This record gives sequence, structure tokens and C-alpha cells, in this order.
Amino acid sequence: MAKQLQIKLTPEATQKYLKLCGEQMEAEMNEFVEPTFPLIKIEMSMFENEVFMEVGNEWVELGDSAVEIISS
Repeated sequence: MAKQLQIKLTPEATQKYLKLCGEQMEAEMNEFVEPTFPLIKIEMSMFENEVFMEVGNEWVELGDSAVEIISS
């Protein structure tokens, strides 16, 4: 049976992600530039799984995520 890596952002991290995406999209529309797509980085360790989003030239921490191996 095949396995999949499932990554879920916490509700707080999801809310922050959606807020930042909205702000970024609005800023790009006001500047009449082609919209960019969100870039997300997940740092996984034995103790925590942190999620970051690139905003401009900086990585902004969104919060935590849950990582699970599931059977498909």
C-alpha cells in the first residue's frame, strides 16, 4: 500500500497565511504587477514542524503544522 506525507497547518497558521496572501495580492494589484504565488517553507524536526511564507525578501513565520504519514 502506498504512503503519503500529509501536512496540515494549524487553524492559526492557516488564518495568518490567508491574511498575508490577501495583503500581498492587494499590494500587487495596486502596483499593477503580475501576481506572484505564495512560497511556503516547512521546517520539520522531531519536536516541531514550523511553517514559513516568503513575503517580499523575508520569511515570515506562520506557525506550526501537523505532519503525518498516511496510507492511500
